[in-house]
Amino acid sequence: MSILGIDYDKCNLCKNCVSECPTYFSFDEGQKKIVFSDPDNLCSRCNRCRCRCPEDAILNENMEDVLTFEGVQDPSTLISYETLNNFMTAKRSIRRYKKKKVPRNVMEKVMTSMSQAPTGANIRTLRCKIISDEKTIKQLSDS
Repeated sequence: MSILGIDYDKCNLCKNCVSECPTYFSFDEGQKKIVFSDPDNLCSRCNRCRCRCPEDAILNENMEDVLTFEGVQDPSTLISYETLNNFMTAKRSIRRYKKKKVPRNVMEKVMTSMSQAPTGANIRTLRCKIISDEKTIKQLSDS
């Protein structure tokens, strides 16, 4: 996932990207255009610039699966307070596990969702490893 630059045919110069990410976006007064610059490839790829752009003018690669929620400005329209509250209240930590393996595609979906969870700092330093080999699991649980 990389930001490549700006689609100047779409850009309306609203400067939302600049206000969201002044580290990598700037307004060039001389050329009257928005400029994206990340020479050291340090952009965290948080996608907030794309979310703020009303014209979808941020060029990127390998971000086709990113949800943009077109037309949705109010997060409460995505999921109701009651539904979210019921979900958060009902969650429990279960420590008695079934012997049945969780299908790989289910684990991949869980990991994908976890990778999008808020961190409070826009960084993704946590790494997870799924271990399905029974011998390795036994060794780890015995240690």
